Amino acid sequence: MLRPWCGVLLLLPTALALGEVPGVGVDQPRTGEGAAAVRTEFGALPVLGYDSDTGLLLGALANLAAFDGRTYPYAWRLQANLAASFRSGPGGLSMPLHDDLIFLDLPGLRGDLLRVMAEVSFRRYHDAAWYGPGGDSRAATPEGLSTGAASSYHRFRRTSPAAALNSRWRLWEAGAGPARRRLDVLVGGEIAYNTITVLRGSLLASQLEEASGSGPDAAVLRELLRGTGALFLPKLRLGLLYDSRDHEVTPTRGLLVELSTRLAPAPAHLRHAGFFASATGFVPLGERLVLGGRLLGDALVGHPPFYALSEAGVLTPRFTPGGAFTDRGVLLQRFAGKMKLLANLELRGELARFEAGGQRLRLGLTAFGDCGRVLADWHRVALAGRDVDGSWSRVAAGLGGGLRLRWGETLVVRVDVAHSPTERTNGLYVTVGEVM
Repeated sequence: MLRPWCGVLLLLPTALALGEVPGVGVDQPRTGEGAAAVRTEFGALPVLGYDSDTGLLLGALANLAAFDGRTYPYAWRLQANLAASFRSGPGGLSMPLHDDLIFLDLPGLRGDLLRVMAEVSFRRYHDAAWYGPGGDSRAATPEGLSTGAASSYHRFRRTSPAAALNSRWRLWEAGAGPARRRLDVLVGGEIAYNTITVLRGSLLASQLEEASGSGPDAAVLRELLRGTGALFLPKLRLGLLYDSRDHEVTPTRGLLVELSTRLAPAPAHLRHAGFFASATGFVPLGERLVLGGRLLGDALVGHPPFYALSEAGVLTPRFTPGGAFTDRGVLLQRFAGKMKLLANLELRGELARFEAGGQRLRLGLTAFGDCGRVLADWHRVALAGRDVDGSWSRVAAGLGGGLRLRWGETLVVRVDVAHSPTERTNGLYVTVGEVM
């Protein structure tokens, strides 16, 4: 699983370059490419970047994958990420994001009936965002605040070490290699320990204080602002996955459909369930031009913690909408609610194929449009007499384009520049992995 970093990856081939183990091939072949089937790919990249949301990003990414010529898409893959971001503000130097991960992917088990994915992670958001619930929440800060108070008004802190284990069991399969079509059952689980720090003078602190009173909005805020203490939160994952893509990293044709749910049975005051549906498709428009699109919906029922209102997904949870992997150009964690819709459209073109240092590389361009919509709850929610969702025309849209560099078979470096005409914000994302 690739982490949602939003910074500039600085590739230094003279230091730790993506390389092959001596004596084996370079790239997993598509039909007609004829590269050696049995080999090992290794990539190790230093990370140096800057992002307006997270500041200066420093870290490293290492990826090791083995190919045996039989198991698709590889025999196994091990990835390790270590990253932290730094930013100077009114309060001095801060670390907005600390993100560490070890991830192991084992496809082809039990005669290719089973695929197991395991991960251990540690994430710390020093500047997690809370703009209030609903699709029409306000990003402006109150007038009269000092520079330091204004910078932390929409912020809180969250620390979340976690461990997850997911398995995919084959129900049906036809074809082989890039032409394979497969239906899997997803069974998995996760346990995380979340610690929340509420900042004095922030919007979250103000709304929590109002929720503890007896005012007209107290009951609404008490329902939405759950989970502000330190607690363990276990989740079960169940779902169905249909995959007919010709490639997992850079597809040119096929579908990926997910219908899944996440269940949090404890603690009792945070018992909830999430239902997720997504369909991602790719259509070739020529030898080197591909049109891709994705539609997804996510709905929460019960009593989720407030920070879960900004997230969507089961197999690969993301902040939605906003940020590098969902709605580019919209601020990360900009919207929160129990119901979310998202649409993405991308036109990808390949410019060149070449080799450098014994590696097979591909360079391309992408143009994209993203659009998201959030509803605070299943019913109308009003705070201070105002509908927090606004009209259905209140969507969060992002437009832009970018560069793609596919390096080997399992690594894509992505550079996207985006503008949101609805939020009037911009985004720069240089990260690892496609949006879809």
